[in-house]
Amino acid sequence: MRSGSTTAGAPRRPRPTPRLWVPRIPARVLGIVALVVAVPGLLAAVLWLAPFFRVSEVDYRTTPDRASALAASAPVEKGRPLVEVDTRAVHDAVLANPVFRAADVSRSWPSTLVVEATPRTPVVALQEREAPTFRLVDAEGVAYDSVAEVPDGVLTARADAPEDPGALRTLVAFVGALDPGLLSQVRDLNVDDRGRLTASLSRVEIDWGTAEDSALKAAVVRDLVGRAGVARVDVSVPMEPVTSATRRSSPPTSGAARETSRAGGDASRPSSPSSTSSPTPSPTRS
Repeated sequence: MRSGSTTAGAPRRPRPTPRLWVPRIPARVLGIVALVVAVPGLLAAVLWLAPFFRVSEVDYRTTPDRASALAASAPVEKGRPLVEVDTRAVHDAVLANPVFRAADVSRSWPSTLVVEATPRTPVVALQEREAPTFRLVDAEGVAYDSVAEVPDGVLTARADAPEDPGALRTLVAFVGALDPGLLSQVRDLNVDDRGRLTASLSRVEIDWGTAEDSALKAAVVRDLVGRAGVARVDVSVPMEPVTSATRRSSPPTSGAARETSRAGGDASRPSSPSSTSSPTPSPTRS
């Protein structure tokens, strides 16, 4: 053993534990984060609690004749926070009234709720069967209101089944297909229980049929009603229209009667030698 050795048996020094590095966040950044978190809460508190953000006015916007109906359809409590108003619920309440076709509800800060509604526009007034009133029908075939007097420029009509959606569709299809000049001449508008429409157009009776092919029917009617000697036009099958020189007192009672009229009305078919003449001209195929 060497003299003077001091290392033998000497205790080892423990290694230092590494320290975790924690970055220091500047106070300015902490302040910004706190502000970002606090602002929405403060804003919400202001919107809910500040008196100048409470509903002080409800601005109802529609036509003058529907203003009271709109206010009654969507009453809004004044004094409540404007942000708290359920605009979707107000919108749905407006459309629950059938006189309105569309609605829009919005907030006008700081304290006004705007409720705007578009009323339906009538194209036909349907005579009600058990009352001296008329049911207004719009271009979508929706019967939405009863009135004692028909609005200016609106056609009146009768229907054997006024609650039948098919009858309403036929009526609005007829009105939508004819141009204003022809519509102004329409009288005695009627839809039977089979959904078949008849009308008088100036001095000509029109057998329109149902709602199908209305644009084509309108074009055929426009071409035929002005012809000399035409008193009745049947466009229920528009590719095979039938005309007659006489009016009839009542519509055919069956499809068979209508087909017989078509067959007998073929102007190109020669008359039978054994047939007798009749003072009433037969219908002619146009």
